[in-house]
Amino acid sequence: MKRFLFTPGHEQETFDLLIVGGGVYGAAMAYYASLANLTVALFEKEDFCAHTSANSQKVIHGGLRYLQSFDIKRVVESIRERQRFYALFPHLVQPLPCVLPVSGWGTKSREAMSAAFFVYRILQSFVCRGGLTAHGDKSPRMLSAQETVSMFPHLQTKKLRGGALWYDGLCVEPERVVMSLLKSAAGKGASIANYVKVNEIKRINDDILSVSLQDRLSGKESEIKAGKIALCTGPWFKETFKFASLPEELEKLTLISGVNVVTNPLTDSRASIALKSEKPENSRLMFVLPWKKYSIAGTIWEEGGDSPSQSFAKAETGTQLNSAVHETYPASMQPPAKLRSHFGYVPGEKGSNKHPADRILSHYKLVSREKEKQDDVIQVVGVKFTTVFDVTLKALAKLFPEQRFSDTIATDTLPVGSPQDSPETHLKLLQKRYGTTFSPELITMLFGILGTELSAVLEKYVLPGLKEEDEKKSYYHLLRGLTRFFIEEEMVVSLVDLIHRHFFPGMPGLPEADELEVIALEMTSLLDWSDAERDKELEKVRSFAKSC
Repeated sequence: MKRFLFTPGHEQETFDLLIVGGGVYGAAMAYYASLANLTVALFEKEDFCAHTSANSQKVIHGGLRYLQSFDIKRVVESIRERQRFYALFPHLVQPLPCVLPVSGWGTKSREAMSAAFFVYRILQSFVCRGGLTAHGDKSPRMLSAQETVSMFPHLQTKKLRGGALWYDGLCVEPERVVMSLLKSAAGKGASIANYVKVNEIKRINDDILSVSLQDRLSGKESEIKAGKIALCTGPWFKETFKFASLPEELEKLTLISGVNVVTNPLTDSRASIALKSEKPENSRLMFVLPWKKYSIAGTIWEEGGDSPSQSFAKAETGTQLNSAVHETYPASMQPPAKLRSHFGYVPGEKGSNKHPADRILSHYKLVSREKEKQDDVIQVVGVKFTTVFDVTLKALAKLFPEQRFSDTIATDTLPVGSPQDSPETHLKLLQKRYGTTFSPELITMLFGILGTELSAVLEKYVLPGLKEEDEKKSYYHLLRGLTRFFIEEEMVVSLVDLIHRHFFPGMPGLPEADELEVIALEMTSLLDWSDAERDKELEKVRSFAKSC
């Protein structure tokens, strides 16, 4: 995937669709629009997937929660979208067992959950057909108290009557989902660039819109034309782009910040557990789930203000969450070490005395940004990672009512990196092919990032020039090759982007000092940095790690 360059003559081209924003909503929009043979341009003002799309609990929800309000439509929608993730990204999204300890006789009692599971199994069997059959055997069921405690031995057992077990999806690397969709769109001809800021949108005539841009790397300003525009700007949904006014529907919205913490593993189970504190201020359910070699605990919701700002993530929130988890699941004498906290924004309602969690929008909004002409410029206000494909397909249908957009899952349209056969089968072939050069564990880790791209990356960027050396030197050679790949094919331009969104997405802290040095030296060589520039980049990496 090569970065779109503003060369002479491009101003004469008119794109069918221009997308502003390179998070998961923008990437999904580019993917489906490109499959429909539309000419597409996408611009992101920072690096791809730099904000909310990555900073979540990584869960693809299956919709069980909506049975509590008898919202069958939303249950079916969520099951379908979870199954779509399984089908599109079988190497990145896997079933996540979730356990809710049950006690008492209320709406979350053993009897109530059993009834809900009965209905859910019927709905799941209805949805899991055609191309959406992956993991269809993962059905919810009730656990005995003994089974629940065997999974979570430090669980407080007072009044425990068992556990409710269901399956959501776990997206270990949301950054790779975004990159895969963008690469797929680029492969179909989409023009894509990061670090390009959209400054102004104005109408030229009934059919054409003009967009002024600034390349933040070169400083060059330019204009581009498009017939339709999708604003997939995440929490920046109040960006004006010099329109006359902000639609009232957007004015009424505010931001809610969701904070999660990454800790050392709190349980030995590979399942998520729902915990509830006895204290009123922590009375909401908290989920602790396994992620890589860590646990992620969350989510605490707090006020986010009208515009995105790091300052709204209160420093004490992560500590509060950590303490609440320890109180309900005391796996040790002291709360677990908080290795990292991260937060993402979701849209919510303004002007209410309700708790921030109760003001989060229940669903997406598609808002026309022009008064004069409806539905040529649409603001996509997404809420959930889970329903991104459903929402973007609806947005595309609104922008192009005469165009047909297919949401079928076919082997010839799978995103880049997704295996057509089972991930396990493909991984075994890779381990057999490269097992004499790299350990099976390393191949497994790389496959979890690159999927089926791994073979081509190794053959082009790593194996050439690799000598029969000791294991450490071979690993350094691998790091240098991957650095070249990320720079040449994923538009990486800063060391922070490379470390925290490509090499080690979402990981707490820093890589080992020798790893960081090898990567930084290779990047310095490739991008022709001075020693001072390299030192500045290294300091940014360290500062980013501390800020989390």
